[in-house]
Amino acid sequence: MSKNFKKALITLIIFSLILTPAISFAATEEINAISITSDILIFRPAGIALVPVTAVLFIVAYPFSLIGNNTEKVYEALIAENLRYTFQRPLGEDVPIK
Repeated sequence: MSKNFKKALITLIIFSLILTPAISFAATEEINAISITSDILIFRPAGIALVPVTAVLFIVAYPFSLIGNNTEKVYEALIAENLRYTFQRPLGEDVPIK
């Protein structure tokens, strides 16, 4: 890599690390037609499709979670969080499209 490219890359990484917390605090939650439409057409069907996928992942991880004695945490991370996001979340909230 050239020296100029390395300097530019390092500068970009530094600025992105500095500005990431500011961006997360600046986000305001506005529900509009685009977020509701994208939720109905993209994110809810994707969540429904991922329910059996995460269930299979939980079945695969279950023996290891028994050994590690953290079955509840694995269930929460793989299944319960996905079910809440898909079925209990208000329409249009927490979608990455604004």
